[in-house]
Formats: sequence, C-alpha cells, structure tokens
Amino acid sequence: MSMNGIKTFKAVYVRDDSYGFVKGQVYECFHAKSKFGSTEMLCVVDDSGEEYAYPASWFEIIED
Repeated sequence: MSMNGIKTFKAVYVRDDSYGFVKGQVYECFHAKSKFGSTEMLCVVDDSGEEYAYPASWFEIIED
C-alpha cells in the first residue's frame, strides 16, 4: 500500500496493551528514520490518521 508516496505495510502490536495500542491489533505502518541512535522505528498510523513513531520491536510485520 502507499500513503502519500510512502510504502506502507501492516504490523501487529505484540506488547501488552499500552500507549493506546491493543495487543494483537493490526496497524498500518511505515519505516522511520530514528533520532534515537540505532533503535529501529516504525511510524504507526492511528485510527484518526495521525502518524507517530514507536520502536519496531513493539510490532511484528505481517505484510511488507
């Protein structure tokens, strides 16, 4: 899928419910450049269409 020219993919949240995420729920994501050193980050599109960056380790990519 593409959002504003950015390739997106689906990922499932794998941690316990927190930060407004629900464990096992699938989210639309795209890769982000990290400002936190070597931490791989994903931009996650929430239900309102807003994008926020979170550690990629919180998610499992299910469609790339």
